[in-house]
Amino acid sequence: APYNNAPASYTSGSGITHIYSNCNAALVSGTGTLTGRPYQHSKTVLQREIANYPDGRVLSIADATLVTLRNSDNVLDRLAAYYGNAKQYKVDIVQEGQRCGLFYGMRSVFGDLISGFLVKASKVVSTIIKSSCIFTLGYNPPPVEDTIERYEILTGSGTWNVPASVLAKTNPRIKVVLVGGGQGGSSGYAGANGIKPSAGVGTTAAEGGNYGASGSGGKTLEVTIDNPSSSYSYSCGSGGAGGAKSTSHSTSNAGSNGGNTTFGSYSSANGTTGVIYNAITGDKYAGSMIRSNNQMSLLYAGGGDGGYHTTDGGILYHNAEICMSLIENVGYEVWSSGEEGAKYMSGGYIYASGGCGGGAGYGQKGSSGTAASYTNNTYRSGNGGKGGDATATPPKATDFNPKYYGYGGLGGGGGGGGGNGGWVTSYGTSVAGNGGSGGYGGVGGTGGDGCVIVYY
Repeated sequence: APYNNAPASYTSGSGITHIYSNCNAALVSGTGTLTGRPYQHSKTVLQREIANYPDGRVLSIADATLVTLRNSDNVLDRLAAYYGNAKQYKVDIVQEGQRCGLFYGMRSVFGDLISGFLVKASKVVSTIIKSSCIFTLGYNPPPVEDTIERYEILTGSGTWNVPASVLAKTNPRIKVVLVGGGQGGSSGYAGANGIKPSAGVGTTAAEGGNYGASGSGGKTLEVTIDNPSSSYSYSCGSGGAGGAKSTSHSTSNAGSNGGNTTFGSYSSANGTTGVIYNAITGDKYAGSMIRSNNQMSLLYAGGGDGGYHTTDGGILYHNAEICMSLIENVGYEVWSSGEEGAKYMSGGYIYASGGCGGGAGYGQKGSSGTAASYTNNTYRSGNGGKGGDATATPPKATDFNPKYYGYGGLGGGGGGGGGNGGWVTSYGTSVAGNGGSGGYGGVGGTGGDGCVIVYY
């Protein structure tokens, strides 16, 4: 079964047995739904100076594909050798089996011995096969070398000593990837305030606050160092702090940028934003954490909606009255909404209702509404409960997963919506209850610390 959108891997549902899969297709048995993940493409800027062209001319090649960190140096060497030395020679020949892509020797019209690669042949067939050909001269492709054999991940700060086995090579070379600290996540949003009923009932629930946006990954820089020194000092940037808590239902506070990572004179500040992959393990760095409905991340961290009354005096809660989180290797927690306050009843009839409970926040239960009462010949409904504050702090990216170097932090959790005030009867003198205030949106999670990856 081929995948749509060319996913790189698949997730099987219940009832599906995986037999075989590759990057574009899978063989399975059973009944169920087969889904996939799209390819992850990342771009980075690689530069190589050509000594033959000191006048600053620049050639940009933006459509190179299947270039990885392991083969990028060889690709650059070949491009530099081609554009720095290659010349084209046009000549007509009687073609007798010559094929494009192969290397041939010949004599020019002046008798000089020349050699080059046949890159184009336009045939004219009559009694003989004559071809107008283009040969590329002066291009000697560098040998294909995969020099990456080992790697180390450096964290914190210190000095890295280049292994003696590297320095002993004829042409020693190391490749270094600098990953800056990830940006902190934005704060969550505060829950909306509950309302005071004006016509006997509350018709809508006060919304809980949404969770904040995740921070962006840190900048990354790839450098190749020929003839390296014996040692290099390094310092890895710290993850940025999450945004401060918010008391607004419509705005949140952005997190701080992460620190720069340095290795000798190189800095991630001069790099680009975008994910990068470990050339040997395939681990991804400098990504952005996401919330999803699976069991590997925060299930739900928006605030719960406050309770509200129906037209017949009953109390309902919106479908997000609870706030929950399921954090890998951290645990499962649930915070509930507050309860409705007690009704005031007489002779089997309800004359005033209690206030609705506030919705749960990320980390705190919603407060319960207050009870209704009857004093001074006046029926008084209960006030709505306050929405729970988002007191919990999302885990730091590298605490959530130790491999999340340079990841942006998770957004903060939402505050619970305030509960609506209780409804009142039209019998006698009555006063509706006030709505509860919404809970504040919580601080964002800290971004992942940066690192240095050294390949040699």
